Amino acid sequence: MDLGVVIAIGVVALALGAVIGWLFASREGAAAKQTVESLRMQLNSVSSERDEARANLDTSSRELAALQADARNFDQRMKDLAESKDALIAQFREIGDQLLEKAHKDFLEKAGERFNAADKASDFVPLFAGEGQVAVVANGDLSVLASHQERLGLADRYFTGGGVTHMSDRVGAG
Repeated sequence: MDLGVVIAIGVVALALGAVIGWLFASREGAAAKQTVESLRMQLNSVSSERDEARANLDTSSRELAALQADARNFDQRMKDLAESKDALIAQFREIGDQLLEKAHKDFLEKAGERFNAADKASDFVPLFAGEGQVAVVANGDLSVLASHQERLGLADRYFTGGGVTHMSDRVGAG
């Protein structure tokens, strides 16, 4: 065969192989492009999620720091409140003691004044208070002098400790 024919057949075969290779490659290339595009979209989605997670992490970190600071402040505030409570209790006790002491002192002074007034008044009362007074006995426990008025009352508030002298109790023998 002639060298020219052989070269022509070789060039045709080479061109035909290139066309067949290009067709197979374009099919595989389209599938590869599709795969690359799918992977690119997944990468973009994952990148967006990562950026969003970072933003949330920053926000969460700031909120956590604020909550921890609030917790520390709360503990300190509770400690301050407990100290204030103890101080108020101590002050209340001190003021209460002072008021109680003053009230006790005032009571004793007023009681002393009344006892002195009663002593002075009793110096002028005769031993027997006068006419129109009757000893009333209630169950032998309490006797009261009744004054002669429209109703029964206490006369000078003198009390005896028992029943009528030289009289037997109303409870019968037995």
